[in-house]
Amino acid sequence: MKKVLTACLLFVSSLTFAQQTVQRSAKLPNSDITETFSVLRSDKKIKQGEYTATAGNNTTLAQGTYLNGERAGIWSFYNISGKLIQTYNYTDNQLTFADSTDTKGLQYVMAGVKTDDDVTVPVKIGGSYSFRPTFLSKVLTQAINKDFGPVANATFIHTFSLNSKGEVTNHQVKVCINGQNKLYQVDDSELDHDLTRFAPAMVNNNPIPCKVITTNTVAMSNGNLPDYANSTYLGQ
Repeated sequence: MKKVLTACLLFVSSLTFAQQTVQRSAKLPNSDITETFSVLRSDKKIKQGEYTATAGNNTTLAQGTYLNGERAGIWSFYNISGKLIQTYNYTDNQLTFADSTDTKGLQYVMAGVKTDDDVTVPVKIGGSYSFRPTFLSKVLTQAINKDFGPVANATFIHTFSLNSKGEVTNHQVKVCINGQNKLYQVDDSELDHDLTRFAPAMVNNNPIPCKVITTNTVAMSNGNLPDYANSTYLGQ
């Protein structure tokens, strides 16, 4: 009888929760990623409940839960092949698992580090999933097309400056095309804060500011630099 009562209560709770929310689906900026989530009926700016991010090839890239508009509990993140690359506990603000292969090619600049220091490099929360929207905004795309015109491929060197909390304070990208280089300032303020967060760099268990550098080469499909969703990343 107790089990039946518990099941009934869970059913009523889930039904009530479903009645309080509305499901939404939207494209993540500057990417081919589709987000599926629910928002409160009373305030459709507040996410509530399960969240899933899916790539254009239908691979799940992120799964987790929102509570009153904030990420809560353990979230799982996957690469484009569907391999689990990271888990993060948003309730405890703790990185619980990170696959080192997902950080291949990243470079780090930390001032004042000594050879005998205990160093922990910063980790992008969300892994490669959350890196993607920061790579190629429409404003940057338009500026590059205007400055360089038709091109076959391009190399992007992104430099993220982080404070001791792991927050991005500055984002610059050096674009290299046909032997020419140009530096652009990137504004990531339109992106969700959770998409630009890092677990901070640590030296002797103390968080410090640092820089993270990533290099990507993009092949163009039609001579002009396309949006990220229509480009092919050849390497990181």
